[in-house]
Formats: sequence, C-alpha cells, structure tokens
Amino acid sequence: MEEIVSLADKDSIDREFRSCVAAEVLQDFCFEACEFSACHFSQAGFRRTTFIDCKFVDCDLSLASVDESVFNGVEFVGCRLLGIDWSLCNASLFSVSFSTSTLDSSVFDGMKLRRASFQKCSLVGAFFNSSDLQEASFRGSKLKDCSFDGADLRRADFRETECLNLDFSSPKLRGLKLDMAGAVALVRRNGIVVD
Repeated sequence: MEEIVSLADKDSIDREFRSCVAAEVLQDFCFEACEFSACHFSQAGFRRTTFIDCKFVDCDLSLASVDESVFNGVEFVGCRLLGIDWSLCNASLFSVSFSTSTLDSSVFDGMKLRRASFQKCSLVGAFFNSSDLQEASFRGSKLKDCSFDGADLRRADFRETECLNLDFSSPKLRGLKLDMAGAVALVRRNGIVVD
C-alpha cells in the first residue's frame, strides 16, 4: 500500500487513489471529485479535511476521526465505517449516501440527514437521536439495537429492512414507510395491541 499524499500536496482535484493508507492525521486537506478504491484509513484522523463530490469504494474508515471535516456530495459503496462519530463533522455541509456499507456503532446524533440514503447497509447499534431523517431511506438495511430517540422520521423509508430492538421514541412518525414485518416489530416494541 502506498501513502495517500505527500504533506506538500494538500489539494487534490479529480484524482484516483487505489490501495492507499493514511499514514498520519490529514489536517486541512481538500479532495474534490476524487475516487478512493480499496483504501485503508482505519483509525485515521481527518481534521478539517474537505471531501467534495468524492466516492469511496471498498474502503475501510473504521474508527476514523472526522472532526470538523466536510463530506459534501460524497458516496460510500461497500465500505467499512465502524464506530465513526459523524456528528463531529461540519454538519451544515454534510451530504452523503451509503450503499452496501457497514456502519455499525456509528453516531449521527443531532444531524440533518433529510433524504439521506442508507441502502442495503448494516447499522447495528447506530445512534440517530434527535436527527432530522425526513424522507431518509434505509431500504434493505439491517437495523438492530439502533436508537432514534427524538428523531424526525416523517416520510422515512424503512421498507425491506431487518428491524430488531429499535427505539422509535419519537412523536414525528407521520408518513413513515414500513413493510409488514417492520410494522409488526414497531407495534410489538411499543406495546401496542392489535385485535
């Protein structure tokens, strides 16, 4: 594996990075229209690093630190993103989509995630407390032991998900989309009796 960039090269536009590692904390770097494939950034530090219109494919960012970083127009496909506290990002510019990725134990508390896409992802033990998830899609994802306490889930799509032990303590559920299995799980979890 090669080091991602030299310290002198803080701005990268329209570049491809393959099988790279982050050898140190990347602070004040900017990546625009870049693609990262099979890169290993596990436990890496991204401080005030900006990713605009970038794509990560089959990368490992597990336990990465993303303090004050920007992820705008970023797509994650087939990535391992375990234990990341996304709430530490620059929230005003956070716009991402996730597909076939593992985001277990990730934290999205208090974030604006309207229309966010989590397609066929694993989100075991993830936290979405007090987040704005209006029109977000979790289709085909595995949601187990997740917390949505106080989250705005209006018109969110939970169809075709594996929902186990979810905390939906939220008055904002109007228009929530569930398939039959998800509806039954929600009813049971909340002690609702249907005769």
